[in-house]
Amino acid sequence: MMVSILALAAAISGGIVASGAGVAILVGFVFFLIGFSGKKGRRPNFLAPDGLKAIGTLLVAAVFMVLAYACTLTSGSLIRFNGMDPVFQYEQGKKLLFIGLASAVWFVASFLWLLPYIVEIKPREWNRNHLIGVCVYFMLVFAAAGAAMR
Repeated sequence: MMVSILALAAAISGGIVASGAGVAILVGFVFFLIGFSGKKGRRPNFLAPDGLKAIGTLLVAAVFMVLAYACTLTSGSLIRFNGMDPVFQYEQGKKLLFIGLASAVWFVASFLWLLPYIVEIKPREWNRNHLIGVCVYFMLVFAAAGAAMR
């Protein structure tokens, strides 16, 4: 029962994180096509330095979105309120732990290294509430994986 509740919370929070990343990608792509530079009548150049920065940022967010979606799917497979096979539960917990670790490593690497290098945004300029939300998501994923593997 505890596994299902934690998996449900992890799946919901993962869906929110993946949806948020997807919306950020969509909005970023639309603004890139429109152009922030104010040069009317010019098409966006994907190979210009600004174009490469925008595409790099969108790719970083896309990888995080795919990893969050994989965590959501794996968490969703652990939601069974009438019990499940212990071997299947352990395997899914191990898979969720691995995907959660990969997602956390990607988030930290992109937050501290990739995005400051690509877009020149310093980590202290990020919104603290978003970081707290992502940290809660990771705690729920690791709690659900730990509960499934016990």
